[in-house]
Amino acid sequence: MHGLVFEDACNGATLLSNVYFADDVVEAVEQMRGNVPVCKAASFLSTHFSAIFSVTPALESSKVSELLSRLSLQPAVGYIDKDRDAFADAARTALYKYSEIDLSFHETKELANGLVDLVYRKSKAALAGVVPADISARVGVGLDDLLEVLSISRTAYDALLKGAEPKTLKQASAIQRWLKNAGAGDAMIEFASQKKVDWDLWLRNARHNYSPLDLNQLLDHLDKLYARWAQSGEGFSGLNQSLHEFLSDSLLTKFSGLDRELLFGAIASVVVRVSSR
Repeated sequence: MHGLVFEDACNGATLLSNVYFADDVVEAVEQMRGNVPVCKAASFLSTHFSAIFSVTPALESSKVSELLSRLSLQPAVGYIDKDRDAFADAARTALYKYSEIDLSFHETKELANGLVDLVYRKSKAALAGVVPADISARVGVGLDDLLEVLSISRTAYDALLKGAEPKTLKQASAIQRWLKNAGAGDAMIEFASQKKVDWDLWLRNARHNYSPLDLNQLLDHLDKLYARWAQSGEGFSGLNQSLHEFLSDSLLTKFSGLDRELLFGAIASVVVRVSSR
């Protein structure tokens, strides 16, 4: 049915179980995947597919075989047990593998619960009267859904994505978590993400236009400025004051285009780098 509803958007449908499947079930699925439904169960399902799922007009046998070949089994999956601890560990590992975002224990539990609740909510959505073109949006899990679970602003994500920098998700997460912990709202998070992109662009050009000695001295000053501010425990007012004072440093006269906002983007870049260590 998943293949019927989502058509070519469905690459496959996997049935997960926390136990092992009976041998005859495994045999039937393997035969359907190989388009050779010989055993009784596979043959019956292949022959009566349209009648079983009330598909009218009845599908051609080639289409039925193609749909059934998308079914697969995955037995003994520990993370689908009622206890979500195994799933939480699997989710944390997967997130780190693909984005290098390393969550704390509390964040991992929150993520696991958010993902399970998201899929449960999507799977329970009523489809009666929904036109086919709207089904994917109603029950599918998209980027906006995942960003919401990860507590990452879509605007911030898009800003970093447009910057053509690698590991956008990791950068968005680092900036979002840094600013959220400091009490910032969505507007500040989006602003910091955009300024981080602006700083990356400025720095990329600066490497071709300025002395490496001067540029490395600037980067070292920014690292130390961030470290002092982070250790001070002061809020954004303290960071703002530090940036304002830094603007009068004679070192900045060697560079063009640097203002307080761009230096704020530089600090956001430092945050991303520090979170990668």
